Amino acid sequence: MIEITVRVPIPEEFNLGKEIRIEQYMPTNKSGGRILLRIKEKDEKRIKEALASPNVMKLDVSQGFASIVLNRCAICRIIEGTFLLEAKKENEQTMLWKLLVTESFSVDKLKELNVEIVSIKKLSERAELTEREERVLKIAYDLGYFEVPKKTGVRKIAKGLGRSPSTINEIIRRAEKKIMKRWNER
Repeated sequence: MIEITVRVPIPEEFNLGKEIRIEQYMPTNKSGGRILLRIKEKDEKRIKEALASPNVMKLDVSQGFASIVLNRCAICRIIEGTFLLEAKKENEQTMLWKLLVTESFSVDKLKELNVEIVSIKKLSERAELTEREERVLKIAYDLGYFEVPKKTGVRKIAKGLGRSPSTINEIIRRAEKKIMKRWNER
């Protein structure tokens, strides 16, 4: 598998706040898609502009998330045949998308769509973090668990995720062990 990071212009319909991140994408037909965005500091003016777009079939914004249904979607063409790992706002004009592709994926397809390829990285066959481990580590990191001194503890993370502290502690330790093993093998 190969991880490709690309820089793309932010679709007007997505630029709804200070920070945006695509959490999930699902095609709805040959040219459209349904996108779930995480939004920090939403921009009401941009939301009204997006609602007025003829491309937006439906837009719901609540509690830091936006669900958008588009009848035409540039993302569809870019991520067709890939797995979207992460997509977040880089600045006011662009987003960085991390895509996971197979060895047979043609990078020329991305070049034809005029996206800037930032990096291409072949992933190792060694054990990678599970989705659950990545999610817990990301939340722990965002909440300051790895800061010195810690800004949060396992109990607060566990409470937010609806899990027991011992479960969260085990997930973090297992993930840290995998990361340390990978680092030690370099």
